[in-house]
Amino acid sequence: MSDRPLHRAALPVFLLLSAATGISAGVLSLTLPLFALSLSATPAEVGLIRAAAGIGLLCAVLPAGFMVDRFGPKTMFYAGSLGMVLSVAAYRFSTEPAALVAIALFEGGFRCLAFNALTATFLQALPRFGMKTAGWSKGALSLGLSFLGPLLAGALLGAASFHTVFAAVIVLMLAPNVLMAFVGAGPPPRVRTGGALASVLSHGGEIAALLRQPNVAACLAAEALVAATFSAFGTFIVVLAVSVLGMTPMTASVLAATEGAAFIVTVFAAGGLIQKLSHPAAVLIGIGISAPSLACLSVFGAAPVLFAAALTLGWGLGLLSLITTSRAGTLPGGKGKVASLFMAAAGIGIALGPAFGGAVSGWFGVRAVFAAFVPLYALLATSVIGGARGPLTVMFVSWPGWSRSTTLLTQTSQVGDRRDKPGHDT
Repeated sequence: MSDRPLHRAALPVFLLLSAATGISAGVLSLTLPLFALSLSATPAEVGLIRAAAGIGLLCAVLPAGFMVDRFGPKTMFYAGSLGMVLSVAAYRFSTEPAALVAIALFEGGFRCLAFNALTATFLQALPRFGMKTAGWSKGALSLGLSFLGPLLAGALLGAASFHTVFAAVIVLMLAPNVLMAFVGAGPPPRVRTGGALASVLSHGGEIAALLRQPNVAACLAAEALVAATFSAFGTFIVVLAVSVLGMTPMTASVLAATEGAAFIVTVFAAGGLIQKLSHPAAVLIGIGISAPSLACLSVFGAAPVLFAAALTLGWGLGLLSLITTSRAGTLPGGKGKVASLFMAAAGIGIALGPAFGGAVSGWFGVRAVFAAFVPLYALLATSVIGGARGPLTVMFVSWPGWSRSTTLLTQTSQVGDRRDKPGHDT
């Protein structure tokens, strides 16, 4: 069978591949904190393990973008999957929390490589699929990562040992490679003249050019905040449910999956609806849902309230994630580099979110972790309400369909200047 160009693959194939990749990561994300607790790790150490994976992702994200553009997404997806399999095998034989921290650094880097390949291929195909599908690839990945994966982990942990679950994770990580073989080879690798050094310098120059695009830096900051919240929730909701509230691992997995399910439904269903709103209204709705949900997770201990808060938190984060994904899809240049930028922002969030949560839990207890994120969302809301002077507000005027909101920008801005010219249509 001859390979097809990856960007020509049907949308359902992308979604199935993303979901299968997410399932293996989702099983691991729930299993690893519980395994660490079984090794007598403290909540702070659990946060450090999750943070180490984020640091590994962050360190690998720019090289991953270079490699995806140079060698092709299919090859790099296989390489990332192989590295994740080896990392999980190492988890299986660990006996100390410190060893889990060290392994997580490498696992995060290999996961970055595989996820970057998926993201780059979807971004390249996004113009063909339409902007209304901008959040669908992330939604499919989240379907596995935050819903199906945790549910499967809860079922496996209730019936098997940790070592058996880790073996199952290895099998699940190998399965997406079969799907990738049917997707195709992807766009041909870029051939650059001047050798490796010239390629690296060119890569750095293109990254710098992307950062100079209007509103990109602020958009990356918002991506980091959403990722930090998502990662901290996935880590500490399990610790809170099992260690503090005495819930079973299966109940904890359903609680984690509830937030993931709400996120998934939002990114699939709200793409068209949210573009009908003004940018301040849409952003403030996302913040207004997310911040109270985080507060409820810290204040209340009753299961119905926790499930309701997890549900609404997924809604709010899904709305905010749609904005950043749409911006990524409109950026020029190699999609490996675009993906690497946004994965770098996510990596910062994934690293700092659990680390911040671990520090808060050490000082004030696990319950306080979620409420500690509320001030960050308050800062974002203040920026939006304050208008163009708020740096995070600027990103939202870039979303297609919200171009009229650019009149809020400073009158000396380049966007404002362009809009004053007769016949200009953004």
